[in-house]
Amino acid sequence: MKLNSSLHTKRCLTILLFLGICICEPVNAQNQHELETYFNKNQLDQIQKYVTDYKNIKTAHDLHTVYLEIVQMSRNLEDTLSAKQEKTVGWNLEFSWMDTIISGLSFNRYEGTAVSIKPKLQIFKSIAKSTPEKCDDDFIEIIISTYGEEYFFPKWIHQTWDYGGTSLLGDETELNILIKIQTTLSSNKEFEMELNKIKQDILSDIVGSGWYNYNSQKIIAEINKILAYIKLTEEEKNRLMKRIEEFKNPPQNLHIDCEHKECKCGG
Repeated sequence: MKLNSSLHTKRCLTILLFLGICICEPVNAQNQHELETYFNKNQLDQIQKYVTDYKNIKTAHDLHTVYLEIVQMSRNLEDTLSAKQEKTVGWNLEFSWMDTIISGLSFNRYEGTAVSIKPKLQIFKSIAKSTPEKCDDDFIEIIISTYGEEYFFPKWIHQTWDYGGTSLLGDETELNILIKIQTTLSSNKEFEMELNKIKQDILSDIVGSGWYNYNSQKIIAEINKILAYIKLTEEEKNRLMKRIEEFKNPPQNLHIDCEHKECKCGG
């Protein structure tokens, strides 16, 4: 399938985006040919739609549409690239050139053959500043506050091994994110689904993690602040109050104060 000229997009240096200047890198014929050999027609159509929509972001709703496309498209393309990587001698498949074609995304390799595709948050932060609404600025800031620039582990996790770590409940990271979410949704519901997902992930960490970095006193203090400041359903309030009782008398499978103890967490 021959991709039309809109796929000959340009990669803009992030620092110059802040100044409103775009320095462009043309995509050569070899790169376009390689893109066509990597992906099937449906995937190429997805890429085409994303690139077109990305170039035409003018409102918060436009940015939201593109964000949803990233979520859907990245899962699809990651599987394809990971499978291709596994078949490559030395696992040294080179695909960093793809972000010159598929703007706004970074392509990274980890765990040998696994591929991760993430939005370049500083670029989307700049784009959000160019729209008339504030909710997209707030949304990108919350994403950065939650996952960091690398968009990997949430910041309420202290990573202790490849796939996880101890919860930082007690240092008010989760409380502060919940306050930002609540403030944003009080004025605009454009990103309600994504922000509520983060909220539910935080509540799941509070009531469901088995390993916590801080002592019961700090943990209970943060939960009480969440109960005081955050709008919750009755069911959510009950779950948090029940969890407070568990932190007062931790069962064997609830590990706390891991910053001062040896907690065997994960691998």
